[in-house]
Amino acid sequence: MKEYYDNLSKGKVFSKNCYGESTIVDYAMFKDDKAIGVVTQSNNVKRTACCKIYICGDKFAHENHGSYFDERGGERFLIMAQGLEWTGGDIFDDFC
Repeated sequence: MKEYYDNLSKGKVFSKNCYGESTIVDYAMFKDDKAIGVVTQSNNVKRTACCKIYICGDKFAHENHGSYFDERGGERFLIMAQGLEWTGGDIFDDFC
């Protein structure tokens, strides 16, 4: 996981498909050091998306953790993934 983590950087393209590409806004190691959380931004309607990366067998698994209208959704995802408490209150997406 550390080598994967070390290759991430803000502004770098994280994923690309026929609908466009997403770039890394922020990332963090999960509290147990067995997974990485990545927040990306794209030109989709819900611009912010979150991904959890972990090792499954001998492969990297990328698990979708939602997309958000409010970029604070990504902040909350990373804070909670690190085992910290989210004190930012409700976000717009909580009501969608």
